[in-house]
Amino acid sequence: MVYSNPRIDLVSQGRLGQRLVETVALLAWVKTLPLVPVIYLLGDGHCGIWSLFAQMEIEGLTDEVLDWYHLKENLYKVDATDAVLEALSSQLWEGQLQPVLGRLSELDNDSAKRFSAYLTGARHPLGDEK
Repeated sequence: MVYSNPRIDLVSQGRLGQRLVETVALLAWVKTLPLVPVIYLLGDGHCGIWSLFAQMEIEGLTDEVLDWYHLKENLYKVDATDAVLEALSSQLWEGQLQPVLGRLSELDNDSAKRFSAYLTGARHPLGDEK
């Protein structure tokens, strides 16, 4: 699934405020950018954003990252005590994905399963940092 009408504000190369409305134009523009050794692709976790990134065919090393706002928004949809949610939040902040997934499986409820799927939905949105 690809966003059919992404609205991206361009803030570089003197094009501040200009909007690319068509996916094709966005992809063409991205391919003209000078690249750095690692490109961080920040997404909200929606499958469409990861699909859009995949279509960009960016050469070199990339790292997909879930943005913290949406991650926390989805975390607080999990049916768990405040103490458990805070512990999960701390572990996620530290990049400790496997312990979080383990704890979510212990909760054994639909909301925990949905959040677990959200965390693992992109190719590698979060990874163990420690």
